[in-house]
Amino acid sequence: IAKKTRLESKVVSAQLKQLTDKYQIIEAESIGKNKIYKLQERFFNIWYLMRFGRKKDRQRVEWLVKFLVSWCTPEELEVRANRFIGAIQNGEVNENYAYHMCEALGYAGLEQDTEYSMKQIVKTYLSSMGSNLAENLSISDKEVIDKTLESIDNNNFKIATTLLLQSNKSSKIILFTLGWLYEKEKEYAKSKEYYLKAIESGSDAALYNLGILYNNLGVLHEKEQDYDKAKEYYLKSIVIGNIDASNSLSWFYFEQNKNIDKAIYLVRKDHLNQKAIHTTYTLAIVLLWGEEFDDSYQRFLEFLEYKGALEYLYDISLYLTFLIAKEQYHKAKEFLEMPEYQLKERYKAIWYALMELMQDEFPHEIKKMGGELRESVDEVLVEIERLRMKYAID
Repeated sequence: IAKKTRLESKVVSAQLKQLTDKYQIIEAESIGKNKIYKLQERFFNIWYLMRFGRKKDRQRVEWLVKFLVSWCTPEELEVRANRFIGAIQNGEVNENYAYHMCEALGYAGLEQDTEYSMKQIVKTYLSSMGSNLAENLSISDKEVIDKTLESIDNNNFKIATTLLLQSNKSSKIILFTLGWLYEKEKEYAKSKEYYLKAIESGSDAALYNLGILYNNLGVLHEKEQDYDKAKEYYLKSIVIGNIDASNSLSWFYFEQNKNIDKAIYLVRKDHLNQKAIHTTYTLAIVLLWGEEFDDSYQRFLEFLEYKGALEYLYDISLYLTFLIAKEQYHKAKEFLEMPEYQLKERYKAIWYALMELMQDEFPHEIKKMGGELRESVDEVLVEIERLRMKYAID
């Protein structure tokens, strides 16, 4: 080190001692009077090699990174990130370490809010030091998802998919959203692929949606009178979705618009035994189908309170659209305008479809809609009418 830096050995030794005292490097071994040092934070070391090493080096460490990510539980990664944030706030790390560790942890699969907070804190820290690295930080999952939602609101699914793929990020919410987008585009093989990846990353939303994907394929085969194949997919829905049979069967009855009383009975019983995000949502939908409105509203609010509920893009969209189809306009408006969930901003097409139906009461609101939303709003109105006719109760 002294030779490379052209510093006196005693100066280098003093600096190395400070680094070891601060736990950033450790002595690995000694060769006579000389010592070999290494970074104590092995995750950063491996990630650095992957990003900046030669192709051969990156290939050599790829499995080590996968092993390390598998070795660290999500909880341990969160603890590690929070410890790193604390060190940043105390001004205990230099700019290069702050930048590279932030990037490494950002790709490790942190919770969305943790990653976003970490990157904002690190960016502020680097900026205060006048470091150019502040502008080199990669975009957070939250920022990627926000941009993606804008494209989804404008019905630009291809652009939304491209945004996610080009982000080169593979957190559970990114993988789940890709699965959902491919499902919307009826690219079921890719949808299944990304749902399975999201499940491996710990996404409960993907677990549920993969089950729904199998239900949709089952319905398709049933329409084609391939009942054995339909049965196979319904069974997969139960197994893959990790939801008990009564909840899945209730959803099947809803999809087929059959046995409404039995569906309500089954899902009420299942929700009583297992209060989970999936059973709560199914109960909200089935009760809305049966026009037990007050109870349905309470279950939908209960569903929204679950961690990760806002990731269920399709499910929230379906409930709001179905609510409008049941002519519960004011309640739909109330849900969309709840400030804590910002559903009005996330589902603009549904909002303006509702305003078109309520324009006698709110004549000026529809005028705020941009022309680019016209096609999406028309599609929502068509879906509202389809649901209205399919689930009308005599």
